[in-house]
Amino acid sequence: MLNNIRNKTKSISTKIFLLVIAASFALWGVGDIFSNRNDSTIASVGEENISAREFLRTYQRIVAELRRDSKGQITEEIAISLNVHTQTLNQMINEKIIDLEMKKMGLSVSKESLKQVIIASPFFKDQLGQFSPEQFSYTLRQLGLDEESYLKELSKSILRDQIINVFDFENNIPSIISNIHYRIKNEKRDIKTITFSSNNYKYTKNVSNSEVKEFYEQSSEKYKYPENRSFTIISIKPADIIDSIQISEEVIINEYKNFPEKYGNPEEREIFLINLETEEEAIDLLNKIGDSSNFLEEAGKISNQDKESLNLGLVTFKDLPKELADKAFKAELFEMIGPKETPFGWRIFVVNEIKEATSSIFSDVKEKIIQELKTDIAIDKLYDLGNVFYDEIASGSSIEEAAQSINANIENFYKINKNGINLEGKVEENLPPYPELLELTFSTELNDTSNLVNTIGNIMFAVHINEINLSRPKTIEEARNNIINDIKEHKSVNVAQKNAESFIEKIKLGKSFEQLALEDNLVIIELNNVKLGGSGAEGVLNQNALFEIFKLDVGQVSPLTRYNDNSFTISKIEQIKSVKNIDQAELDIINKDLKLEITGDLRDMFIKQLLSQHNIKINKNVFDSLFM
Repeated sequence: MLNNIRNKTKSISTKIFLLVIAASFALWGVGDIFSNRNDSTIASVGEENISAREFLRTYQRIVAELRRDSKGQITEEIAISLNVHTQTLNQMINEKIIDLEMKKMGLSVSKESLKQVIIASPFFKDQLGQFSPEQFSYTLRQLGLDEESYLKELSKSILRDQIINVFDFENNIPSIISNIHYRIKNEKRDIKTITFSSNNYKYTKNVSNSEVKEFYEQSSEKYKYPENRSFTIISIKPADIIDSIQISEEVIINEYKNFPEKYGNPEEREIFLINLETEEEAIDLLNKIGDSSNFLEEAGKISNQDKESLNLGLVTFKDLPKELADKAFKAELFEMIGPKETPFGWRIFVVNEIKEATSSIFSDVKEKIIQELKTDIAIDKLYDLGNVFYDEIASGSSIEEAAQSINANIENFYKINKNGINLEGKVEENLPPYPELLELTFSTELNDTSNLVNTIGNIMFAVHINEINLSRPKTIEEARNNIINDIKEHKSVNVAQKNAESFIEKIKLGKSFEQLALEDNLVIIELNNVKLGGSGAEGVLNQNALFEIFKLDVGQVSPLTRYNDNSFTISKIEQIKSVKNIDQAELDIINKDLKLEITGDLRDMFIKQLLSQHNIKINKNVFDSLFM
């Protein structure tokens, strides 16, 4: 998992198109809490700064990707427990250092190189898999970016990877090393394990006031109320008003007649298309082609592309970019269109086959037409109702009165923090699943109503902030119950550790592992075919314990190893199953992994050397405040 997280922060596809996917930032709980006027610096690397805003955007992008890749299993809390926030900051510091070194050396990326990277990017390709200048401009425009800013960020990312990739290890691993590594990795062991958990040694005595006071004074920072807010959500969706919309028979018939391709089988055309670098190549191709039957053969020779990639197959008007579709669906059969100049080359295409459109029977599609028309009208009306809502607010109506004026839904929520947790410390399950909700809630001022936001399912919603309770330390009395529980847990862990240590001492005196377990009423867990990588021991032994276990011989007992905050493990080796035969396919995979590890070690050494040459400061207070 941690390697996957590191890859998220290092892969060139992630870094190069950081600005392109900026619209998905701030979706998963940590709000963009810094205004433009007060964007605190979270770290400085020489003359370069990392702002809290910049950090949060990168962090939230990575968490969003992890959440998507894990199908929702990686929550904000899990990401923090996996230390994603610290890894993200470290990676950003490393990148700033590399940027400074590139600046010193005067390195840059040529316009031609930038052009090639942009053309290859999946973010800017049309439905045909071709680069689309219109898509490129549209994407940047949607994100409020200019081309200069994007190219600057892209250039930095390319240079970073060029420098880091210098350390790629391409040499073959010596067979003696890879074979030994293979045998260690695949050796299996049968193990008996005992877990000493604080749950089995509960401290039940009363905790004195002096103990509470001392513990509180030592760790008062631990006991805080996070900022929470009480707010009202008003929402309205097309389904709320769709039943009130009436569609006349005449409108339904006109829709059917005017858009036959929408309610039937639209016209399809088989199109051959090629993009060429120069006008000369395009003209040369046209001169060599006598008719469309030669198009694929000659085009393939000139472009060195296979025939399949030049044949778009049967496509409809809506399958193509509008500019190309307008020409392709007006062209005659076998007509050669082009060459036409585009910002990234010259385009030629020919229509090789035409399949005429067919219409559906009106009665078969009538209900579909009605629903589509009603939905379109409902969506348009939502915006009109939004204006009515804000007119009501401006005239002095309360949020409830304004919502009632447009028959919107009203939901009230009390004292929810920025991670969607209520005062009971539980996730507020009734919160609507709108990606923008918590960010909007924690960026709206007290007694203000946010802008209406169009979210999933064409739902429109706004938030009104009723109360803000800022983060503050708990008094000793407010934290008393938590402190007492923590003290008892701390003492229980100590008892568990002492019992485990006593168990080890008795083993050293010659006592039997199994007999001691029986005497102390301890449960022995038998694990078979355990590998050093952890398979066979999931949920029972951690990596530290496995490292110790694989140093031992049959019959030996491992040292005490901490499993987590409240438990410890001790294991005995029952059997060692050495590797007899080597699987070549698996050995090849291991060799590949070894190369990656060596590459990673070389890169880490390089970064550490650069780190020692720069003055790095981290504002821990600002950093910690983001994850209270």
